[in-house]
Amino acid sequence: NCRLPKLTMQPILENSIIHGTEPKVGTGNLKIQFERTDSRLIIRISDDGCGMTPEALETLFSLFSSHKSNGTGLGLAITQKIINAHYGRIEAASTLGRGTVFTITIPHL
Repeated sequence: NCRLPKLTMQPILENSIIHGTEPKVGTGNLKIQFERTDSRLIIRISDDGCGMTPEALETLFSLFSSHKSNGTGLGLAITQKIINAHYGRIEAASTLGRGTVFTITIPHL
């Protein structure tokens, strides 16, 4: 009974592949987890790719909020805006050389 806006996960998965695991030497892994609580759906998309520094992650999110992405990460910026404005929140954590985790939290609809 949980509804997810169309293309919510696509930009995150695409970025995890292109920017996270593709540049990595060797194999890369992508993991999608769904957790349902009494009132929320929590989706975690993680990769064991290149990761980002805290500064790079902060820059990424500031580009989204300022709408100055120049086409780079536009799908992710739109996803973040939709989730934050209408449904819940999207968060990210990353460690350089270890990977990135995006967490989407939305209420049950």
